Amino acid sequence: MKRHSIMNKFLLYIFFTGYSIFYLQAQEINTLYTTKDSILTESLLKQFTNKRSLSSVEKQVVQIGNLFIGTPYVSKTLEKKGKEQLVVNLREMDCTTFVETVTALILSVQNNTYSFRDYCSNLQKIRYRNGIINEYPSRLHYFSDWIQNNIQKGIIKEVTPKEGSLIQKQSINFMSSHADKYTPLTENAFFLKEIKNTEKLLSNMTVRYIPKDSLNSHNISQIHNGDIIAITTSIKGLDISHVGFAYRVNGKLHLLHASLNKKQVIIESIPLNKQLQQHKSQSGIRVLRIIENTKSR
Repeated sequence: MKRHSIMNKFLLYIFFTGYSIFYLQAQEINTLYTTKDSILTESLLKQFTNKRSLSSVEKQVVQIGNLFIGTPYVSKTLEKKGKEQLVVNLREMDCTTFVETVTALILSVQNNTYSFRDYCSNLQKIRYRNGIINEYPSRLHYFSDWIQNNIQKGIIKEVTPKEGSLIQKQSINFMSSHADKYTPLTENAFFLKEIKNTEKLLSNMTVRYIPKDSLNSHNISQIHNGDIIAITTSIKGLDISHVGFAYRVNGKLHLLHASLNKKQVIIESIPLNKQLQQHKSQSGIRVLRIIENTKSR
């Protein structure tokens, strides 16, 4: 499979050699980005100008997601010192920021808004509780929280197939139990208290998921190209350990994701059901779908 980096894809657009950091006022919140990020964003979105009606969200996810293949996997790109701010980084990403980046680009295309400022607004809406940045705890750290809040905002819907699925009550406390791994929680007692409150709310929720041993040809067939795959985990206190997009290869369901093992965005070489079996702590999947905005067509 030919791999190509988004950096190479848009090399002709990059005329700035410095790594200067600029700040964009968006809803009175500072946005942290580089000139490369803003140019890459608008260059990418330019490809979809006046073409939205020709492509479904399913195809848009695949088209945009493919542009990031080869982009380096880098963890903790959102962890910056000081006041919480929107971090925009299309050059490096982990599994969650990859999904957020692609989803925010999809929203821009759906809404026929192709500016960097509009993209930042969409990214903030997705990443933060009710789209509002209010310090570190307002970020949707747990992906089950991310799912619930983005369902409420009308951005996604849950489409986990019922066949073979189970209903499970969550028990979430990983961040508060490992507060030493999160600098803001060690430095601010109020932040820790807020995270504990979030964990308590999430632990009262029940969710539907498909155990990996229950994945079969029938329930897999109900998963569409471009659906968000959230991989559940048996790690104590944690809800979801990895995310990516459903991607069909010769009829088989694979994962398009930012891979920690491969250190870059890839289309996984083996089908998803086999991939899950290779990871003991990965217990199953939840499936989400970006909602088609037909009003702007």
